[in-house]
Amino acid sequence: MKRAIIFTIAATLSGTALASGFENLKSNLNLAPLNTETIINAGFIIPVASEKAYINKKEIGNKSSAYFLQSDGVCRNAKGKTGYNKIAIDELLNNLQKGECADLSNLNLNGAYLQEANLKGANLKNTNLSGAELYKANLSMANLNKANLYNANLVKTDMTKANLQESKLRRSYLTRANLSGADLRRADLSEAYLHETHLENTDLRMSNLKGALLKMTNLKKAKYLQGAKYNNRTQLPFGKLYGNLRGMIKVSN
Repeated sequence: MKRAIIFTIAATLSGTALASGFENLKSNLNLAPLNTETIINAGFIIPVASEKAYINKKEIGNKSSAYFLQSDGVCRNAKGKTGYNKIAIDELLNNLQKGECADLSNLNLNGAYLQEANLKGANLKNTNLSGAELYKANLSMANLNKANLYNANLVKTDMTKANLQESKLRRSYLTRANLSGADLRRADLSEAYLHETHLENTDLRMSNLKGALLKMTNLKKAKYLQGAKYNNRTQLPFGKLYGNLRGMIKVSN
């Protein structure tokens, strides 16, 4: 009887020691537990990793096949390769946070609901987003070259450093949107609502601002305005040109 008791105690202590060693190993290897099970067998208490097992913390959300926006504005995977993530439209619409570095070019997303979507670094070149709901969406550093954003809701949207060259933004709602550092060369902003829009270091050369509402927007901070077209219907800040607005061109209605 004494031998049985001693054996059980020893087994339990061995299991405890093994568990302690396992925890130390996890700590040293910087491992993150997902799910564990406890198997009790003849006095042994041994933590056993489930089928999901333990994975390195550095690999969580950073699979080698996925691309993420880097600080230099380029989408790269864990191996440093540049590219975009392939994603089905239905998958994106079911989870609007899956759009980072997504390849959504040349698609018809007319009237799509993308409110607060994460589209950082996404490729939306030539994409039809007319009438789309993009309120508070994150489009920072996205490629929107020649995209159709006619009548789109872009209120409070983050479009910092986005490529919007030759994009169609006619009658779009850009109230309090952040276009800091964005490239809007030759973009059509006619009759667009740019109320309190952030235009710090924005490139608006050769853009179309005919009939645009800019009355409460500070154009002084825009980087370039040379060749930007405006007319009598354009509501400029304070109703006059000043500072770096002198490069703009007044045209007929």
